[in-house]
Amino acid sequence: MVFRRQYPFDKYIFDFYCAKAKLDIEIDGQYHSFKEQIEKDKMRDDFLISKGFNILRIPAIEILKNPSEVAENIRQYALNLVKD
Repeated sequence: MVFRRQYPFDKYIFDFYCAKAKLDIEIDGQYHSFKEQIEKDKMRDDFLISKGFNILRIPAIEILKNPSEVAENIRQYALNLVKD
């Protein structure tokens, strides 16, 4: 499976994207926990889901704590999307 970094779509740029699974992976820093940003993220996600994308949001702190586990979880998630 191929994952691309900084993939553009419409007016958005995905942090990472797997075309085979149509998966947008967003790495969310602390800024994403503020109310205004939560609302913007929801609008963005709703739009992308309506276009057929799958969205996976991962807190940046989780990646810092255990990058190998997060990477494996992303891989499994993408594989499951392709199987369905």
